[in-house]
Amino acid sequence: MSSGSVRLEDNSRRGARAMFFLKFLYIIIVVFLVLCNTVIQVTGYMASGAVTDADTARHLYYLFLAALVPMIGTMAVCFVVFWLFFVYWILWLYRAIRNLRCLTTTTFSPNVAVVCSVLLPYIGHIFDVFILREIEKAAREIQEAKFDE
Repeated sequence: MSSGSVRLEDNSRRGARAMFFLKFLYIIIVVFLVLCNTVIQVTGYMASGAVTDADTARHLYYLFLAALVPMIGTMAVCFVVFWLFFVYWILWLYRAIRNLRCLTTTTFSPNVAVVCSVLLPYIGHIFDVFILREIEKAAREIQEAKFDE
């Protein structure tokens, strides 16, 4: 019934960190989209030719820069946070499947789960659904077995 070592390892910290970075990533994406919208609106207004005053044009240019510079910084932060999330997600997934295999059989081995989740662009996200469904189903079976005892 079990394969691998019998020793279960704590995985809650990795999961909590992955969720923190995912939430942070969503917040950064919303901030980025707001800044992008500001830059697009200001640029559109400047390009429409409605600006006839030199002072107004200069202020619009400063507003454009004031939105563009944080937008570029937000992109850099988003890139870093994405990779932090990615690393913790992979570590959590590997440990979760490995711990689960100590208790029951699974379709995916830890290495196959990581490869399916990571190395297959776009298709890997579909595998995540199946991997997480299998983790949830096996965890429910284990809990029901403990409850029956």
